[in-house]
Amino acid sequence: MLLGSSIPQLSAQEKKGQIKIIHADEGTSHPSYANTHILKGHVVFEHDSTTMYCDSAYFFLDSNVFHAFSHIKVVKGDSIKLTGDTLYYRGVSKTADLLGNIIYTDRKFNLTTRSLFYDFNTEIGRYTTPALITNRQDKNTLRSNEGEYHSTTKTVYFKDSVVLHNTNYDMYSDTLVYNTESKTAYFFGPTEIISKNDRILCNSGEYNTDNEVTSLWHGATIIGKEQIIEGDSIHYDRELGIGEIFGNVMMQDTANDVVLYGENGFHNEKLDSTSIFGCSQMTQINKKDTLFITAEYLTIKTDSLNEKKIIRAYEHVRIFQPNFQGTCDSLAYSDSDSLMKFFHDPILWSDESQLMGNYIEAKIAKQQISHLMINKSAFIITEVDSTMFDQIQGKDIFAQFHEGKIHRVDVKGNGKTLYHIQNEDSLYLEANSAECADISIQFDSAKISLITFKEAPNAIYQSIEGMSKSERYMEGFRWEAAIRPRKDEFIQPEEFNP
Repeated sequence: MLLGSSIPQLSAQEKKGQIKIIHADEGTSHPSYANTHILKGHVVFEHDSTTMYCDSAYFFLDSNVFHAFSHIKVVKGDSIKLTGDTLYYRGVSKTADLLGNIIYTDRKFNLTTRSLFYDFNTEIGRYTTPALITNRQDKNTLRSNEGEYHSTTKTVYFKDSVVLHNTNYDMYSDTLVYNTESKTAYFFGPTEIISKNDRILCNSGEYNTDNEVTSLWHGATIIGKEQIIEGDSIHYDRELGIGEIFGNVMMQDTANDVVLYGENGFHNEKLDSTSIFGCSQMTQINKKDTLFITAEYLTIKTDSLNEKKIIRAYEHVRIFQPNFQGTCDSLAYSDSDSLMKFFHDPILWSDESQLMGNYIEAKIAKQQISHLMINKSAFIITEVDSTMFDQIQGKDIFAQFHEGKIHRVDVKGNGKTLYHIQNEDSLYLEANSAECADISIQFDSAKISLITFKEAPNAIYQSIEGMSKSERYMEGFRWEAAIRPRKDEFIQPEEFNP
């Protein structure tokens, strides 16, 4: 119905699919274009289930198109509403171009931009000008320079300078897909997520903005206040404080200068517990005496009672520090008592000395060994040269260190010694073999300087030249220099660049 119009009634309006003019305060035929009408004042069009309002419009009957101006409002059912300054609507394709101050509204969110192409068949809106989307339920906002919104799937595709803002974090990405139903963001290309507690970097992934569960791929980094985590991929639950890291793992405790490397990792923020699996390494960084530990499996946990760190390493353990090195099957260290415990055929080296036993326990002070206990089948071997070795055996051995070097050794039970004697010409011509239950040995520059027997020893002086092989080496002798850890087999801290 046309109110105040001088244009004739048009039977074309009755054609199937034809746009219908519902109302206009006045209408005239266009002076230059046939079957084109100018409508003014409270103009209302209807097409299928969509109703459109404007202040004025050109209606092209032959092409079934109208071009509307000022105070545009488009309503589809009770779910979609569009407003803007200009609308160009095509009845045949059911598509529209909107320009100027556009606001798109459905049941859950608003989209504002300056230009929008909308397809009413697919209910897909596409924009190429900066846009802001606001979710009215969770207050998430999204910004980008380009994008698409799919009404039926409640999915938005963003491109170019994408920003997702939440009360708890901000996300920046080049390309992002966001589903308003699942509240999940899928991002592609370099992405950064910033919160008050941490910063996340990756090249692709997905993030559930409701439960704050994140999966990151193709190189990911989480930077916390006292923790940096890197890996090929990371699965992170912010609420539970649990992170699972896969491939080329690096985890740094910036507060304690500890760096962990491995193939896979697991971190629990609430328990302050970290585990590394596969070719694992821990590096305790120190300007003078950085400590390296490698194993198949490493864990670091904070004791909830005294807030001290507990370190455990399992399988093929190797340890390196400038003043001592070691190998064993498993290792444990606690900050609370500063004891490092070596299990299952441990071997330690200090300068020219090799220390072995069933179990070794070392007291660490200022990142150096201060005291050491070798339990059962204790054996200390010190290289004199490539063919001569001073040797100490006993049930248990207690060693004291000074500035990282062996200073004193006390043998408790079944003590045996074999040491080589240097003459005035600095030649080794004789060796002394002695047995005594308890023995004390003093070292000077890592060499035996004085031996004290607690009771009368059973001792023999022999010419080195006349000693047989069995006399040169005590039972159980093993010189394992070939497996002694070297610094160059460990990942160096300078290779890490956060």
